[in-house]
Amino acid sequence: MAQALLVFIISVIGYLECGVGNSMIQRPIVMGPLVGLVLGDVSTGLKVGAILELAFMGNITIGAALPPEITAGGILGTAFAIKTGSGAAAALALAIPIATVALLIKNFYYLTARSYFLHKSDNYAAEGNVKG
Repeated sequence: MAQALLVFIISVIGYLECGVGNSMIQRPIVMGPLVGLVLGDVSTGLKVGAILELAFMGNITIGAALPPEITAGGILGTAFAIKTGSGAAAALALAIPIATVALLIKNFYYLTARSYFLHKSDNYAAEGNVKG
């Protein structure tokens, strides 16, 4: 349970780039060794992080086309590889589908919750409600 909580804290740190600017901390080459440190296998974490970094290296946002969610894919792929002992090949096989599903969830959130708050803030602006 403690390891799961620490991996969650690492993932929160990885997602901080959304709020504080892009520091590239969310990349698998950084997240992999951190997850490995928490799970007791830094060497495998670094190996998996490096391989996933190579796989996700060319993924950039161009216009409205979003690449797979590398933070979730990198963290969960590394964690599964370390916990199951299956190595970097399994991490790569798991990380790409996980990253794609995480992108779908992220897009769903953007289209529902964020659009709701956008319309709500537009209404507050039209009313002149500064506190809203």
